[in-house]
Amino acid sequence: MSDNKKSKKQLIEELEEMRQQVMELENGPIKESRHNIIEYKHGEAELRESEEKFRVISSSAHDAIIMIDNYGNVSFWNDAAEKMFGQSATEVYGSNFHEMFVPEKFQGQYHKGFNMFQNTGKGMAIGKTLELIACRKDRTEFPVEFSLSSVKLSEKWHAIGIVRDMTERKRGEKELRKLSFAIRQSANTVIITDINGNIEYINPKFTEITGYTADEVVGQTPRILKTGETSNESYRVLWETISSGKIWAGVFHNKKKNGELFWEKTTISPIVDELGTITNYLAIKEDITKHKEMEKERQMLEMEMNQARKLEAVGSLAAGIAHEINSPIQFVGDNTHFLSDSFKFLISLIETYENLWHKANAGGDLANLDSERVKAEENIDLKYLKEEVPSAIEQTLEGVQRVAKIVRAMKDFAHSDQGEKALSNINDMLKSTLTVARNELKYVADIETDLCEELPNIECYRDDLNQVFLNLLINAAHAIEDVVGDASTGKGIITVSTLQDDDNVIVRISDTGSGIPKAIRNRIFDPFFSTKDVGKGTGQGLAIARKIVVDKHKGSLDFETEEGKGTTFIIRLPIVIREVVEV
Repeated sequence: MSDNKKSKKQLIEELEEMRQQVMELENGPIKESRHNIIEYKHGEAELRESEEKFRVISSSAHDAIIMIDNYGNVSFWNDAAEKMFGQSATEVYGSNFHEMFVPEKFQGQYHKGFNMFQNTGKGMAIGKTLELIACRKDRTEFPVEFSLSSVKLSEKWHAIGIVRDMTERKRGEKELRKLSFAIRQSANTVIITDINGNIEYINPKFTEITGYTADEVVGQTPRILKTGETSNESYRVLWETISSGKIWAGVFHNKKKNGELFWEKTTISPIVDELGTITNYLAIKEDITKHKEMEKERQMLEMEMNQARKLEAVGSLAAGIAHEINSPIQFVGDNTHFLSDSFKFLISLIETYENLWHKANAGGDLANLDSERVKAEENIDLKYLKEEVPSAIEQTLEGVQRVAKIVRAMKDFAHSDQGEKALSNINDMLKSTLTVARNELKYVADIETDLCEELPNIECYRDDLNQVFLNLLINAAHAIEDVVGDASTGKGIITVSTLQDDDNVIVRISDTGSGIPKAIRNRIFDPFFSTKDVGKGTGQGLAIARKIVVDKHKGSLDFETEEGKGTTFIIRLPIVIREVVEV
């Protein structure tokens, strides 16, 4: 074998040595290098993931996120900052933040703080939240909440600011201050309770009216004021109303701390949060004690005035009523005198009969006695008395009944209801009014009635409605009189009818007068408006009638008219007057 050629053994040994060297490299520098590469790539992925998270967070944030480098220049600017300040990131990167977005009057203060920050990373209120004034692109100022922190990058301090626009919050705070001031200064009582009715807040007016301080009532319920007059059923309805999200309104008769009673008009409203859940209740109360007292006095005065108006109306009809009574009284008197004389004649005839009886028993001549009887009967005209006395008695009884009817009608018409509602029969009231007004009506009109016999009694103020009926009947008579004059051309017709329509009673009073001209139809209910001659009307009749029907009875008063044919007034009255219940 040649010396220049290596043996197989030598080659194997060299190969083994080379393998060992490769293994040492793999376990040494190569392995470390591979590990470093893997670690680098892993760190690079984490960095990209962190950057993506920061990008997503910063872009979706509602607050502006800003980074300022050691020179005061903007190095980061998120989407919210663009919207808030009115400039894009491209426009502001590298620009000095305080020159662009800090009002000039605050820039000196900013420079002082920033100089300290450049050297130490402190100052400029780092780590604090401040309320400041910033500028938008157009230099308009607005309030902001500014939170600052610092970070050191490449041996340089950077400031990171989170900025929140406080415009709406400041506006809300201003409105809240105004509202709070208004509640404190309110002339009405204001109470706020929790959902269980426990008082959380009262305004000063509550203390002024009730005498209770906040310390005494907070945690209590408004029942501290109760008098016991409000029923449990009323409270149940109240709670059902407000707990269902609706507003309740009513009147309470409450008691102050000193025991004095007072009236409150109350409105209770639920307070709801953004989800519509009831969190509190708000009660606003108005002291109406004086109003109640004045209303009572007004009602008393109105009752007296109504009675005076009725007496005035009766007074104006007095002559006619006197005439109505005088006619039956006249023939009652005449018949009574006739019956008195007839009674005397009959007594004398009875005495003659007794005398003839005694003579007959004594054996007197019967023919002579019978002749005396006939003569006595002829002297007193017994045949005439037999015919006329029963008629006179019948006429007298009719006259008495007629007078009694007029008196009853006057009594019913003039009877005071003391300002209180009462169940009444409208038909009976109309009949009484027609009787009282008969003499005013009979010379110009015939009266026709069509009264529903099944008409139910209704709750009403009798005095007032009698006045309404009388006013409308007198107006109807005057309207017909304007057409027929002295009735030489005939009479008109006044028709009075009643009927029931669901929960209402309808009264219609019609006349065959001249109708109401179009030009004045919209004014006939105006106070003091009248087309009658001076002295014949005040112009208040229809105005008062509408007030009574609409305001006091919650009904309606309308009319139908046609010129040349007549007018019908239509009164609609609820069977039960529905009013706000005081609790």
